Amino acid sequence: MNASARLLTHAADRWSVAGTLDFAGVSALAQRGRHLVRAAAQGGVARVTIDLAGVEWANSAALALLLDWLELARSQGVELRYEQLPEGLVHLASLSNLVDLLVPSDRHSPSPGTHRFTPGSP
Repeated sequence: MNASARLLTHAADRWSVAGTLDFAGVSALAQRGRHLVRAAAQGGVARVTIDLAGVEWANSAALALLLDWLELARSQGVELRYEQLPEGLVHLASLSNLVDLLVPSDRHSPSPGTHRFTPGSP
């Protein structure tokens, strides 16, 4: 794992991601995040919020990571919400026609950094 890519748990339903989310760092984070999603589901946690305010840089690997966790969370019956998505990541998602998955229109905020994602939202 990239030493600067970190997934921290603050509570069973509150996590944060920090550092550089590039191809080198995403693989290990994906495994840890998948483990945490499964543990949350097994523990009866209905919703997990992941704060991305600490992400310093992200590329398409980060986008794939967020979508991977989303898919697993849905399959496990856990609502996953992303907060504080970096503006560059939101832009990348928009170029890929994926912005509505990460930032549904009912959760758009005029302030970058307050974007949220909730599975199953219109």
